[in-house]
Amino acid sequence: MKRTQKLNRRLVFLFAVIAIMTTLVDAEVVYVDDTNGNDANPGTADKPVRTIARAAAMVNDGKEPGPTTIKIRPGAYCITETVVFENSRQYSDDKRFVIEATVLPDQKDWTPAMMPVVLSTVKGEGSSTEKHAIAMRVEVSHATIRGIKFLGNPRANTWTYSIFRMGKHLEDLVVTQCLFVGDEAVPYNVSIIANGKGLVVDHCVFYRCEIPAIFWDAEDGVSRGNAMRHCIVDGADIAAVWVCQTADDFEFHHNVVTRSRYVWMRAPKNQATYTMRDCVITDNRYDSGYGTAERVSGPSGPEAQFKQENVVRNGTITLVKPVMTPEALSVRPKDYLHVAPNSPGYNLGAGLFTRRNLPADKEHATPEYGANPDKGPYAQINGARIYYERYGRGAPILLLHGGSSHIARQGQLIDLLSPHYEIIAVDTRGHGRSTLGDQLMSYPLLADDMAKLLDELGVAPITIVGHSDGGTIGFILAAKYPAKVHALAANGAHFRRIGRGGMTPAMNEWIETITPTMVEGWGDVRPPYERLNPEANWDRFAMKIKELWQSETNLADEDLKAIRCPVLISHGDKDTFVSLTDVVWMREQIANASLYVAPDGGHSHPRDQIEVFGPILLRFLNRVHEQKKGDQP
Repeated sequence: MKRTQKLNRRLVFLFAVIAIMTTLVDAEVVYVDDTNGNDANPGTADKPVRTIARAAAMVNDGKEPGPTTIKIRPGAYCITETVVFENSRQYSDDKRFVIEATVLPDQKDWTPAMMPVVLSTVKGEGSSTEKHAIAMRVEVSHATIRGIKFLGNPRANTWTYSIFRMGKHLEDLVVTQCLFVGDEAVPYNVSIIANGKGLVVDHCVFYRCEIPAIFWDAEDGVSRGNAMRHCIVDGADIAAVWVCQTADDFEFHHNVVTRSRYVWMRAPKNQATYTMRDCVITDNRYDSGYGTAERVSGPSGPEAQFKQENVVRNGTITLVKPVMTPEALSVRPKDYLHVAPNSPGYNLGAGLFTRRNLPADKEHATPEYGANPDKGPYAQINGARIYYERYGRGAPILLLHGGSSHIARQGQLIDLLSPHYEIIAVDTRGHGRSTLGDQLMSYPLLADDMAKLLDELGVAPITIVGHSDGGTIGFILAAKYPAKVHALAANGAHFRRIGRGGMTPAMNEWIETITPTMVEGWGDVRPPYERLNPEANWDRFAMKIKELWQSETNLADEDLKAIRCPVLISHGDKDTFVSLTDVVWMREQIANASLYVAPDGGHSHPRDQIEVFGPILLRFLNRVHEQKKGDQP
């Protein structure tokens, strides 16, 4: 009887996993293609519609519960009448309304020419001398706009609002990886204006725009949960950011603001104290001012109160421009309009790229993760020197990489998490800048290294985010050192070498065949190892990796069941290191565990699918740390 009940529970859970994956695959998707589309088409990938207006009409009439995605292919899209996205469906944080380019800046083959371009020629309303025109109105909560280029309105004396949200009751609008370009002759481009709560402007570039972002009013009079981060603003004719009754939880960090009239504009009655941190703000006429919809009052001087943390105020920002040769007149560099190397602000990660390895010459910002002398001390532990770096502030998170990897490969997660948490990123024994020592390489040894490091830093209990071997170390810590672990996110990790929750038989057989020459063929492993490691010995390191992977975790089923902290297990459905069946079993053994299965995800799905995995990880972390919803991106 008990065996039957257990089997039934497992089947129910497997069906739930399948249902989640099916929902992700079968979500409503409408494709738009201005070259090959036809508005009489159904909007499928092979039969796209031609205009954004038609796509809006289709999703507005739809009855599916969501998520909804409008995918826009490269091309030029002229909006002649305001396009409104508005329907009665209840979207949520994990079932969103998304408008995005089919090719995004973080993808390997992306170039600026692939961005779909939206040009508004909407006839404005108002006086003969000043008219106002809206290109796109997004009147739903939990919406994302990503990877699109917006141009201003060429009509003289017409203020154009590229993205507009009217509803004061709405929340959660994310505009990310978008490029907004104004016109020096007709600069009336207000890029984003939104009522409601939770407007997040992230990894965008604003070039010669009147006002990049206006954070307007909310239903209860105070707008909360807003942010502007990792953005570049060059040449805002009025102000880089305009806040009305915006709460002081506004996040403004990792931004570059230059050659603008004002950095910050606020409503006259707004006396909130805002915080700027980790920014470069230089060559602007005024720092702050008060203004209304009718006029700007001028510099406010000491009336505008700011807390400034690590804000650079000197130097001249240089942006990447095309090389003007006959051969390159039609070519835009991949990092076009981004901060140039050796310019102030280059190390902030501002601009369209959320991944550290894009574009190719920006694999890591300067100073480089994993080689940052300002952030990277050593700890002497168990006969080895263990290197780590600390970033951000907030509740501490121990970030652990996978086997044969190093801190720098975790750059995307550091970028994602450090605005919200203190990140302690570690090179485990023998990896990156850490030395090997003389002990037998094993998972229990690496876990003990981390336990002693936590003691030395005095940060326990801590949340662990570990990939592959890093997740395995996390399981050992959660089972054997429960007082040190607050929560665990284990990505692509195994619980033991052989048996349930272990590596696949094929993986174990392959490990037995490892040689130094074989390890050298694992992509970009040897060059960074030899560049970073103070005692680099490739043959020894390769055999120590084999020794580690042949070691046992010394964990039994009872140890897995004894884990009481919250656990997020993530697994790619195409991962060949650990089977999905074993991952489901692991989830069943832990009382407070959840499972995310990444559709079409491999062993490296946290890095390869960061746009999907990142929000899931953040939601888990925010939940276990009981952060208010307004702090979530």
